[in-house]
Amino acid sequence: REAKTGARSVVLSAHEPDFAAVVCDRVAFLVDGECRVADEPARLVARVGGGARIEIRFVGGAPPDTTALAAKPGVLDDVLPTDGGLLLRVGDVSSALPAALGWLLEGGARIERVEIREPSLEDAFFELTGRQLVSEDA
Repeated sequence: REAKTGARSVVLSAHEPDFAAVVCDRVAFLVDGECRVADEPARLVARVGGGARIEIRFVGGAPPDTTALAAKPGVLDDVLPTDGGLLLRVGDVSSALPAALGWLLEGGARIERVEIREPSLEDAFFELTGRQLVSEDA
């Protein structure tokens, strides 16, 4: 942070998007040694669109087929499979959450966790590269 205030450049390698979003003026997403995209953190997040994210994790890690869920017009902007779950991009959480959970539960899904949040730099990485960040614990 001190170097950031001076007239210096620092190259930092990090796997913590929240840290990079706070500390870095520019962020580059590298995949297999190739720079896929580079920009200011806020601009990267803006590129993937606004709206809340609903992340749903399933017991056993296997999400159900999302074909019917994605077909519900006006409820979900996008349904993206993740390791062990689904990431739903929604405009209106209050209508999307009950619809999505109802469909999943009716289909026999066993839900482990639901998290509602605003888009993040990690979402930008996932949506712009097609890859998930892998935690060091995995």
